[in-house]
Amino acid sequence: MENALLTPTCHDCRTIGRHVAPMLVDMEAALGPDVVCAFLTAHGGRPYQIPNGSRADKTAFASVNTWLRDQIGYGVIGMPKGPLARNNRVAWSIYCHLRDGQSLNVIAGLVDCELRTVSRQKERCRALGLLANQTDTTTPKDYPR
Repeated sequence: MENALLTPTCHDCRTIGRHVAPMLVDMEAALGPDVVCAFLTAHGGRPYQIPNGSRADKTAFASVNTWLRDQIGYGVIGMPKGPLARNNRVAWSIYCHLRDGQSLNVIAGLVDCELRTVSRQKERCRALGLLANQTDTTTPKDYPR
């Protein structure tokens, strides 16, 4: 069911109130979300060796290596998963399905999580102003029958 989860960008994660490492946000702004997503798919969540700039970089992620070298230097760093972490993908998928008008039960099935997780994320999105508040559907006690 993991493939059913949508993949957010760093900007998307911040929009729904999820933490993303500032380094990844800056990298995405400089290189674009597609490059960062491909890089994190290959190297996120593991130690990453930033190559020394003394030799020509002919790897698939030469632009990322150049950016990392300019920002951090060379050596080994722990590369965060950022927007590709499962909890961020679940939160983004829930938000997108809520925005599209899906019911909580359907969303819980689609993203393979508990109904409680969906309702909590819905409340977070409402608190951030991303989802409109529902009108009160209860019948007032003084409503004539």
